[in-house]
Amino acid sequence: MKLRPVKADLLLKDKQVVEGLTVIHTPGHTDGSSCFYYEDAQAIFVGDALRTDGNGNLLRPAFNADDEQAMKSIDLIAPLSFEKLYPGHGVPITEKASEKLASFIKGPK
Repeated sequence: MKLRPVKADLLLKDKQVVEGLTVIHTPGHTDGSSCFYYEDAQAIFVGDALRTDGNGNLLRPAFNADDEQAMKSIDLIAPLSFEKLYPGHGVPITEKASEKLASFIKGPK
């Protein structure tokens, strides 16, 4: 697959706040991956950092440029408090998303 680089209109920085959304740089899936945390709404938009299945169970992305970095990036968002998680692929989690992420990180018992 051949990709052509594009010139960004705006370069976002880690921890920058834009329209109430805090940028969290989460490389791994790609070098420039970011999540957006909306504290007032207790929500996080994780893009391709995580995905869910049809039942809202968290899954790792199907592909990462760097698997180890991707898991470190998930650890960056884990301490945040959010009720809702919106992945780039799969159904949103609309209740207890922080708790579900903590369980996902711990793995099966």
